[in-house]
Amino acid sequence: MSRPIRVLIADDHPMVRSALASFLEGLGDVEIVGQAEDGDEAAELVPKLQPDVVLMDYSMPRMNGAEATRRIVASCPNVRVVGLSFHAAEFGEQMCQAGAVACVTKSSDLDELVAAVRIAGTWQARHLR
Repeated sequence: MSRPIRVLIADDHPMVRSALASFLEGLGDVEIVGQAEDGDEAAELVPKLQPDVVLMDYSMPRMNGAEATRRIVASCPNVRVVGLSFHAAEFGEQMCQAGAVACVTKSSDLDELVAAVRIAGTWQARHLR
C-alpha cells in the first residue's frame, strides 16, 4: 500500500476546515497534516509540514489564496495547490495563474474535490521519485 496523500487545509472558516478534514481523512488514502486559517499561515506551514497537496481557499483575510499559492509554489515547487472557493469565475483564473493545479468550487460535488486532491497528490508522488 502506498503512503497517504498528505494534505494541508487552508480556509478562514473553522467549520469548513474541520468538515473537510474529517471527510478527507475518512477516505483512508488522505492524511491531514495541518490546517491554516489564512494564506499567510498556510505559506508559513508548508515548508515545515511538507504536504503533498494544499487545499487552498481563495478568499481569506491577511493574504488571499492566490498570493499564498504564489509563495508556496515559489518556495516549495513540489507541493501542489488545489484552489477552493464559492466564486468560480472570479477565483479560478487567478488561482491557476498563481500556480494552482486545479480549482474546485464549494458548490461542487464532493467527488470532484476528492478527484482533484487524489490527482494532485498522485502527480506529486510520481514526480518526486
